[in-house]
Amino acid sequence: MRPEDLRAYPRHKVILPTELQSVDVADEVQNPPSLRFESITRDISLGGLLVELREKARGLDPNWQPTWFRDRFFWVHIRGISTIPDGIFTKAKAVRLVGEDQTHPEAVGLAFQDLPNSVTSHLKAFLESIKR
Repeated sequence: MRPEDLRAYPRHKVILPTELQSVDVADEVQNPPSLRFESITRDISLGGLLVELREKARGLDPNWQPTWFRDRFFWVHIRGISTIPDGIFTKAKAVRLVGEDQTHPEAVGLAFQDLPNSVTSHLKAFLESIKR
């Protein structure tokens, strides 16, 4: 069975400007720095998106560590969808680091948290339009 057959939502290859801002939590044991940077998507689905961490990530500390992303929540602002003029602004959880080298992954996979139904329907229409 192929990995895409196991996914809850099919992925769509599309480049969209994306901004991430970490949701700060009080954690005395592990206190990663606040993160705020702009990048692009590598793909997107109704369940989440994959955000570029290398060349296209502007404002990300060049010495970032994978531990800064693990199981962390982010505010995500996705722009460039004509049917959603203000873009998608939602909370997402970092669920996977993607790339050949896990010490410096190429991208972070984020799962949407509580995406409003109205936004979901607009996103679904957009994804269906790019499939054609």
